[in-house]
Amino acid sequence: MNRSKRSLLGLTGLVFLVFGGIVALFSPLGSTWPAFLELGIGVALIVSFLFAGGARSLGGTFAGGIARQRLFESVYIVLVLAILTIANVIVSRHELFRIDVTEAKVYTLAPESDAILQKLEHPLEMRGFFTGGKVENPRLRELLDLMVTASPQVTFQMIDPEKQPTLLEEYGISQANTLHLSYLIGDEPREAKVARTLNEESIINAVKKLLRTDARVVYYVFGHGEPDVNTPERSGYTFLRESIEGESIEVRKLSLASTGAVPSDAAALVAVAPKKPYTEIERAAVDAYLRGGGRAVFLTEPNTPDDLALLVSPLGIEVGRDVVVDELKKMYVPGGGLGVEPLIADYSDHPIVKGFTNAIVLATANSVSIRTTSKDGTLTEFARSSSKSWAERSLEQLFSKAQAARDPGDLAGPVPVAVAFEGSAQGAYPGTRLAVIGDSDFVSNANIPQLFNRDFFLNALNWVLGEERGISVRARSLRGSKKGLTQEEFSQVLLTAGILFPQAIVLTGILVWWRRRSGQ
Repeated sequence: MNRSKRSLLGLTGLVFLVFGGIVALFSPLGSTWPAFLELGIGVALIVSFLFAGGARSLGGTFAGGIARQRLFESVYIVLVLAILTIANVIVSRHELFRIDVTEAKVYTLAPESDAILQKLEHPLEMRGFFTGGKVENPRLRELLDLMVTASPQVTFQMIDPEKQPTLLEEYGISQANTLHLSYLIGDEPREAKVARTLNEESIINAVKKLLRTDARVVYYVFGHGEPDVNTPERSGYTFLRESIEGESIEVRKLSLASTGAVPSDAAALVAVAPKKPYTEIERAAVDAYLRGGGRAVFLTEPNTPDDLALLVSPLGIEVGRDVVVDELKKMYVPGGGLGVEPLIADYSDHPIVKGFTNAIVLATANSVSIRTTSKDGTLTEFARSSSKSWAERSLEQLFSKAQAARDPGDLAGPVPVAVAFEGSAQGAYPGTRLAVIGDSDFVSNANIPQLFNRDFFLNALNWVLGEERGISVRARSLRGSKKGLTQEEFSQVLLTAGILFPQAIVLTGILVWWRRRSGQ
């Protein structure tokens, strides 16, 4: 093989090696095959060049009189390329400056978010459990990058739950598209999880809870046939317990028959409709807790003992002896069905559901309404069924004959299914916050993943605890419209326009140079 062809082989191989390295370093691709392909071709061409006598050519080249000049020029080019490469690596991995020229500042963290992150005194580790190890939402990916940039204490790790399933159990993750946060203070990190709604508000709220110094305990009343918070059965409450613990709240089981009172360290009480009645002592313990400014979430259930109804009656709340039937739901149930799983999407402007526009689905719910205005506090019906629903009061006909028809004595829709009470300082329940929801099965292991059931319950619990999700985050939207690129689309654009096109130009230049040099 003549010298010009050997030169062409060597230069082409060098180009493929260089661009293969660039692909491996800078291309955010899901697979590494483009880099391996480039490097493989480069290695093959260099090996061919050497076997064709390239080593002897190099020795002869640098032995001549012009060798030092060519060597100097080559070293100069290599140094310039190395400097440019190092500069690009620094700029790509360390944001030196950022200018947000949008009017709404959509590419900047909210001032409160930025202040919280900059005041972090300990490492905050964020782990994203996303299918395929990718964040499909470009806005979320950008938000995570902004948070990492805002503080040297913040780090982010992407985890593919399909490739690393053992980490799901280690961090208590029950669904994909979940962000796990660990705030490392001492030997035991504080942990929180954010799922479904992944935005600046929800993530920063989780960070704020991790920074809280006071430990919070929510007591779950059991001993009367309530669902178990430690069972994986469909009727259990394991997922509910994990969701509450994901808010940096400890969940403890409480036997009122043993203690005779709600513990003094209770941040809130969760009571579910019992299958067996409370004793007088147990009912008195809960009533004393509420009158002492306690915080609680009550989940009632049709056709169960009326202990919770008796406890909330003095507050002006009425738990109906009925079942909400949704005529719209009946239309989509095979064979007509009963439609006793109403879809709820009608909310008030109460803080529990402020800005909450997502639907939930209840399972055999009863009505919960305001019986009378209370001099002891403020009552708000914050969730209602559709206008095509009603509260069926003929329970015997419903449960024994599986029949339901709207009668004049039934409560016409929209039927209220949730009421919030906030006690006034001058009333009999000063400081008390109570949320009563007319269904308990909607947060069972089988139903809590449906629609936004989990978020609805956690909103109620957070309000009861005094966490109104009060962070003020402006709408991150542009004046004009645009379509964001997915990670794969961005990778394709980068590979094609940023790497393959320049490589093709370089190879074309080498080919033209070779043809002219060889006189072809």
